[in-house]
Amino acid sequence: MEMFKFDRPVIRALLFVLLVFTPLARAGVKPWAVTVMEMIVLVAAALWVSGRILDPILNPIMDPIIDPIIDPAGGRFKTPLDRPLAAAVALAFISALFSENPIAGLWAVAEFITYIAVFHLTVHTLRTRAQVKALVGLLAGMGALLCVFGLFKHWGMNPFPWWDYADIGRYNVRLSATFGSPDHFAGYLEMVAALTLGYLFTGVGMERRMLLTSLLVLFLAALILTLSRGGWIGLGAGLFFMMGVLLTQERFGKYRWSAAVGLGVLVLMLILLSSTPAVERVLTLRDGEAALGGRLTAWQGVLAMIAQNPLLGTGPGTFADAFTQYQPPGLSRQFTMAHNDYLHFIAETGLPMALVMAWILVAVYRTGLEKMRHPSRLVRGTTLGALAGITAMAVHSAGDFNLHIPANALLFTVLGAVVCSRTPSALPESPGFRSGDSVSSATPIPLNRT
Repeated sequence: MEMFKFDRPVIRALLFVLLVFTPLARAGVKPWAVTVMEMIVLVAAALWVSGRILDPILNPIMDPIIDPIIDPAGGRFKTPLDRPLAAAVALAFISALFSENPIAGLWAVAEFITYIAVFHLTVHTLRTRAQVKALVGLLAGMGALLCVFGLFKHWGMNPFPWWDYADIGRYNVRLSATFGSPDHFAGYLEMVAALTLGYLFTGVGMERRMLLTSLLVLFLAALILTLSRGGWIGLGAGLFFMMGVLLTQERFGKYRWSAAVGLGVLVLMLILLSSTPAVERVLTLRDGEAALGGRLTAWQGVLAMIAQNPLLGTGPGTFADAFTQYQPPGLSRQFTMAHNDYLHFIAETGLPMALVMAWILVAVYRTGLEKMRHPSRLVRGTTLGALAGITAMAVHSAGDFNLHIPANALLFTVLGAVVCSRTPSALPESPGFRSGDSVSSATPIPLNRT
C-alpha cells in the first residue's frame, strides 16, 4: 500500500519532472541535458532499490502481514518486454566492446539503459487510475504549453532568448517550439495527440471532452505548421490504426462514431495540407539532401555499412564517424544520422538487433491488443492512445531519427510502459494484476467501468 511504500510517490514525481524537463531543454539533445536526465533516473532507480531493501526494515510489523496479500511476489512484475530488452542490452554491450570506440559505445549503452530504467520505473509505479490520469493530463498539458509557446515564437514574440536558436535559423518559417527541429517537435506532437485522443474514449464528462477536443485541434494546427511530412504521415498512420481498432474491437462498439470523426480529421488535414506553403512542402518531397531523395542516396551507404559489419555493427554511438567511409558521392554534407532509426540501430549493433526490434514491437502490440479487451474504459482508452502514438512514431522513425532525441525517446518509452503496465487499480497502490503474472495471463481485480 502507498502508505507503506514511501519511495513510489517520489519516483513518480521524478518521472513527471523528467517528462517536463526534457522537452523544455531543447528536447534534451545537449550533453548537459542528457546528464541531467540520467542523474534524475539514477536517483529514481536508487530510491526504488533502497525502498525494496529498507521498506521491510521500516515497517517490520505491517509489511509481513500486508505484502503477502497485495504483493505476493515482492513487487516484481514481469512485462512482455523484459526478455527482448535484456537481449537488446546484451547485443549493444557486446557490440560496444568489440567496436573501434568502446568508450563511446559504452556511453551509448548507458543512455539506452536509462530509457529501460524509465520503462520499468513507470511500470512499477503507475499503479492506480488516478496516477494514469495524472500522467495523461501532464503530457497533454505539456503538449499544449509547447504549442502555445511555439506559436508565439513562430509569430516573432519569443519571450525567452535561450529558446531562440541562432544556429538553426533555417527553421524560422516552421514551427519548432523549444525543439531544435520542427520534424522532432512533430514527432512529439503526434504521440501526445494520439494519447489525448485515446483518453477521449474513457468516458470523460462533457466539459473535459470539450477541453480535450480543443487541445486536439491545437495539436493538429501546430503539427501542420511544423511542415513536417514525416509528422503528417506518422499521425495519419496512428489515426488509421486507431480507427481500425475502433471498428473491429467489440468493446469499442459504442464509439464507432469516432471512426467517422477520425476520417473527418484526416480529410481536414488533407484540405489544410492542400494550402500554401504546406502544398509546396509536399511537392518538394524529393528535393534537398535532407528530403527523401537525399535520404535514399544516404541509405544506400548505410546498407553497404551494414553489409560490411553484419554481425556486431560498428558499435553504438559510432555512426557519425563510421559512415564517412560509406557515404555515397554526390552528397555535399556529412550525414551524422541515418535518418532512419531502424537502419541506424542495425548499422551500429548488427543484424541481430533487427530481430530484437521486431520482437519488441510484436510484444507491445500483442500486449496492447489483449489489454484493450479489459472492461475498464480507462484501460482500453489509454492503451489505444498509447498504441496509436507508438504506431505514429514507428512509422515516422522510418524516415527520421526521432528515437535519438531524448524527449521523444523518453515519451515513446513511457507510452510503451502504459501499454505493458499492470491494470491500474481503484485502490491506492493495490496491483491490478497479481505480481509475477504477465499481462495476458493475469487476472485483474474488479474495476468499475470508469
